[in-house]
Amino acid sequence: MRDDDDLRVPDATTVLRGLVGQTIDTFTGLGNAVLELRGDQVLVGTRRTPGGALVPVADVQHGIDLLFAHGSVRITPDVLGGRSTFVGAVLVTLPGVRFTDRPVFVELTGHMTPEVADALIEIERAAGRPRRTGRGLTQPEKTAVERQAMVLATEYLVALGWAVEDVGATHSYDIHATRPGEHLYVEVKGTTSNGDEVILTKNEVDLMRRVHPHSMLIVIHDIHLDRTGTKPLASGGTRTVFHPWDVRDEQLTPMSYRYRTVE
Repeated sequence: MRDDDDLRVPDATTVLRGLVGQTIDTFTGLGNAVLELRGDQVLVGTRRTPGGALVPVADVQHGIDLLFAHGSVRITPDVLGGRSTFVGAVLVTLPGVRFTDRPVFVELTGHMTPEVADALIEIERAAGRPRRTGRGLTQPEKTAVERQAMVLATEYLVALGWAVEDVGATHSYDIHATRPGEHLYVEVKGTTSNGDEVILTKNEVDLMRRVHPHSMLIVIHDIHLDRTGTKPLASGGTRTVFHPWDVRDEQLTPMSYRYRTVE
């Protein structure tokens, strides 16, 4: 995991200035020539328009901001604008950034997810070391993501014939699911990241180990957040299910300790 100081958001103008005179490849393998900067636009040449067409630098900055906020960004016009393939090509010139095929994303490798960033912020605040900046989600954004994850997890369980009860407000897990002669303790995690890491509390880990094999983890990842309105709206998401869920020591990373000073 990278230190927060390694995750300073690059300036699009500076990045593009360093690419002038170079040809960069899009995820389709087509070359885009960065011809010159013209104020708040960049002139980009392609096979169809060798003389160049102007692309707003703001579109590139938007892509950079999304990438560093969420760890990955989908290369589509509705997310990155009409020249999304060029923006994606610029993003993968940054250190530690690569194309993926989930479908087509660019991903910041080693990036701490919003949930991990939030957890670190709270841990360091509790330890008397408040971080200067955070890369997590606002509380309304967290709520929107959590609700979307619960909706999709519930739909999945109901489709399998489980009767579900939301117990997250009173228990150390989210859904109690039952079928005749069966029961499940279900933990649900929602994230805008690719879901490679999620945050667990000690109580969640202890409970799931105790109830195994009646344990399930549902991760709803790559949830899309629309921040254009007065309230954030969450949509989409891809489901990954672990059942029975065996919480293994080698997959856990301690993020803080409680130290007893009295012997």
